[in-house]
Amino acid sequence: MPWSEEEDTTGMCIAGDENSDGENSCEILDEVVDTGNNETEPTTILPGIGNSNNTGNDGNASQNSTDNSNATWQGIQTENPVFWRCTTHVQESALNNNISAENVHSKINSVIVPDWCDTLVDPDTIITNLSGNDLTNGETVYSPYSDEYASMSYDLDRNLTINYYGLTNETCAGSFNETDSSCSSIVEMPTFDVGPEYVFLVDQNSQQAIWRYNVTDEYVVIGTITEVVYGSSEGMYAANFEGLIHQQNATQWDDFSFDSLFNISWTQQDNDTSKWVVVFFLSTDCGHCWNAGDELSQWHDTYGEKAVFLAMAVNFSSSSNFKAQPEEVVAFQEKTTYIGCKGGSSDCSERPGEVHTFPYFDDRNQSVMYSWGVTGTPAYFILSPDGQFVWNQYQHRSSNGGDGENIEEALFRIFS
Repeated sequence: MPWSEEEDTTGMCIAGDENSDGENSCEILDEVVDTGNNETEPTTILPGIGNSNNTGNDGNASQNSTDNSNATWQGIQTENPVFWRCTTHVQESALNNNISAENVHSKINSVIVPDWCDTLVDPDTIITNLSGNDLTNGETVYSPYSDEYASMSYDLDRNLTINYYGLTNETCAGSFNETDSSCSSIVEMPTFDVGPEYVFLVDQNSQQAIWRYNVTDEYVVIGTITEVVYGSSEGMYAANFEGLIHQQNATQWDDFSFDSLFNISWTQQDNDTSKWVVVFFLSTDCGHCWNAGDELSQWHDTYGEKAVFLAMAVNFSSSSNFKAQPEEVVAFQEKTTYIGCKGGSSDCSERPGEVHTFPYFDDRNQSVMYSWGVTGTPAYFILSPDGQFVWNQYQHRSSNGGDGENIEEALFRIFS
């Protein structure tokens, strides 16, 4: 049993204290149930090119093929939002023979992206018949890729060539060039119709995509149709949940909707005041959460200007020692006198750290906890301002094959 059954328990986990990655947590005895959130990895026809045939919702996103080499758009039937996700490339001629990652990034950072980027797709506005060849006239365009850069070009035979630089032979899925550490992938495009604003592509596997683009002498902005895929894995979007939330010093619990924290149109290129979201699940009766109280205070003080912090207060149905009432959650948050924290015998006012000025959400019925696949507390997640998971604690655990990065390291990397 991972819980102490004695009445005077301190709330510390009896088993599972030390994970292989060095993180402490109270592991949940309850079986984490399948909540049917249907996590589905988005598919692509090329690295960085979204596939409009994404069928994350029972195959209900549809798009037909070509008719006499002309694309016909029939619209999208999907329950999830579909929008233009834009990627900016810089023209080779604008780099003045300097294709360093620094120069590529510098040029792209100065680009003003079209106002249709990251907006919902309106099928009625898409041109139904495409003809022409005015996309980039075959010129190579460059874009950032990690700390390096990538290039893309197409030739008269409708072959798309993607070159990634800074890779190794082991990580290259195409043809590797040791001279410049580049990895080249060539994809034949039986259909590559280009119009004044849209491109229709079909690759050799009959996968389809529509691009929307904007071209100048210096850059190319390409928008791919992207369906929002819900789940808790990195790269997916958080589904909305609603419930009660308690703000520090509030006299009552207020209604709260999780999607109120996000802007689906936000992009990495936005230099606005949009805040990221740091979510952590805790139990006021978990000894490790008790000990983490001070770290949570420090992280909020350090990164609170860049991120909203949200505590998810949970109970464990498998243990009679983890049955916090709302009064206990508030006392834990505000460090007020209440005998019941850390397993039932500790005064909440003695919790390490300062008063938590960030809000607490009432998830004592574990509904959000189960839907996010949380198996213990504390558990940490980081989401971008558009609601996308960018860091999931479980995917970085060494025991799960991850890189071992912990939440403190992730906060520093993302926000510093």
